[in-house]
Amino acid sequence: LGTPVKKAWYYIQPTDFKEIIKTVENLPVSIKGRERETIRKVRLKAFYSIMYGCGLRFGEAANMLWDDQNLDFQEGVVHLVNRTGSQDMPVYNIKDYEARSIKMPKFAIEALLELKEIDGGSSPFLFLCQEQWQRTLTRWHLFTEEERQEQWNSKELIGSTLRDFKSYCKKAGIKTHKKLNLHSLRKGYGSNMAKICPAHTLRSLMGHSSILTTMEFYVIFCEYSSKQRS
Repeated sequence: LGTPVKKAWYYIQPTDFKEIIKTVENLPVSIKGRERETIRKVRLKAFYSIMYGCGLRFGEAANMLWDDQNLDFQEGVVHLVNRTGSQDMPVYNIKDYEARSIKMPKFAIEALLELKEIDGGSSPFLFLCQEQWQRTLTRWHLFTEEERQEQWNSKELIGSTLRDFKSYCKKAGIKTHKKLNLHSLRKGYGSNMAKICPAHTLRSLMGHSSILTTMEFYVIFCEYSSKQRS
């Protein structure tokens, strides 16, 4: 039957991102759930901003903590590091175990500071509300009791985030036959940075284990896209 053809990725562009954020900001808020739903919108905006502004993988963004280990607002830098699991904190290992630091753009810093101001103390995780954190902690305890820590997955942290993003992209007017999900934010960051920095720098920013990945999916893609537009 042959090898199935891989579906091409959709790379989020700056205009796409602005429309996605606008869509999130305009999500309806009920009178009864005004505070909770407003905080959720701020959290989504911050989550999408750090992924698009720093090219983070889903797991990298989902595992960020409010402690000084991950965020340095004074220097405007996000630090991605491995985390040893404990009784009350899930384990986390970056893909390829490559810790790195990335400069945050102004819009990402502003979104994170807004989230910190209104909901920075409900959970040790940036993007988990108190209820989500308690469910996560209960589930982690179960994994620990059953000695299944190695099976822990970042998707255990944020349930409907992947599905919701597709819905917001549709509402934002993004129409494509290409593969479109949260990873498209990281793809967009990579293509943006490929236009302004050398391949070896981009490789470091993206956390790629091989420069070949950087070249194939970002540098060559960017060059091809530029030729298509010219």
